[in-house]
Parts: sequence; C-alpha cells; structure tokens
Amino acid sequence: MSYSTDICGSIDAESKPFFDDVGVSAVIPQIWNTYTSKGFHEINNLVHFSSEFIHILRRVEDSTNALNELRGGHTLTPPFDIRDELTSIQYALLRMESSRHDLSEPKPQQLCRQGLLLYLATILYGLPSMASNFNMLGANLVVALQAPFGEIQVTQGLRLWLALIITEIVCNQTSKSWARSEFATIVSTSFPRRFEDVKARLETFFWVHRIHGPRLDELWNRKLGNVQYKNDC
Repeated sequence: MSYSTDICGSIDAESKPFFDDVGVSAVIPQIWNTYTSKGFHEINNLVHFSSEFIHILRRVEDSTNALNELRGGHTLTPPFDIRDELTSIQYALLRMESSRHDLSEPKPQQLCRQGLLLYLATILYGLPSMASNFNMLGANLVVALQAPFGEIQVTQGLRLWLALIITEIVCNQTSKSWARSEFATIVSTSFPRRFEDVKARLETFFWVHRIHGPRLDELWNRKLGNVQYKNDC
C-alpha cells in the first residue's frame, strides 16, 4: 500500500490511516509557533489555535514557500523532500482528525484543518481522478460553511479560500456547484471587484501560483460569464 493510497482511503472513509507517518524532512525549517499567513492569523485571533495546529501551519507555510521558489529556480530544497514533508503533514492532520472529539476542537480550527487536507491534496494529487474524489471531506466542509450566520466564527477570506479549494479537488458536482456559487457571491458582495484584490486576499492564506492561479482564472472568467466550467472529474 502506498502512502497516497493510505491517506486518500483514510480521508474518504473518515478513518484512521494504516501508517503512522513518513517522517519529517530535515530540509524544511521546523520552528514552533511561528507563521506569517495573515489570513490564518485572523482566524487564530478569533479562536486561538492549538499549539499543535500552529506548528502544522508553519510546516505548510514553509513547504508552500519552497514550492513557489521551486518554480522560479530559487529553492535549495529538493522536490522529493518537499513531497515527503507534505505527506508527513497530511498524516499529522489526520491524527488530529481522529482525536478531534477528545480534544474538543473549535469549529473554526476544524474547518481550517480540513481545508488544509484538501489544499495539500491539490498539490500532491493533481487531478482528483488520479487518487481520491474527496467527496466526504468536501461535503463536510460545505455543510459547515452553510451554518447560520454567527454560528461559526470564520472570515469571508477563509470562506473564499475554502470555496476555491473545494472546486479544485472535490469531484461531487453538488459540492462543486455550491462552492462556485459561494465564491461568486463573496466576490460580488464582500470585496472590491477587481481580480487583483481577490487574488491578493486569497494569497493571505496558502497559495501555490502554478496550481491555484489557473483555478482562480477559471472561476473569475466564469463569474463574468465568459467561459463554461470544464468537467474535471
């Protein structure tokens, strides 16, 4: 059994993975309780993330930076080390998922954690059909985001980022359609309607330009009525 199969099966079945972890890359810096993402800092200010989750955020941020530097040829981190680190982070997130009821995890942190699982999947697996359809996790996020206003403390920026990630990796067309509609609604009602402003807001969370840029282009063009969505599952 491969690590990717183990992780995808665990996510789809909402069960504990077979393997424990793949280890942590020694190339990626490991510093506790420090990350610079403005978007996640805003959520942390509302609910105060656990120290374990803050450490995961730092690891994801370091890996995201390494991936963006890789595109420009500026990183010294080998691609295989980045992949191993991202896989290790997935296992760390799944460990938190399996123990969330014991830890009384705040709902906003749960949303962020599940969103990170999907975010990492967009990087590691490319097209959903290559590994998993992530329908269950996507559906859980959609249900949580549909909660009445005030029931869950999240920013519009996080909702926007999660909507984009759901459209990127989840195959279920109901979840995809809801996420597309939510994305268009937030852009139309909560942000200056310039593409650059929306992209800048999304980049306050985690963002790999070569992967998530094309999805934003598609969502933006569709919002303006210029293109039809492709069936990518």
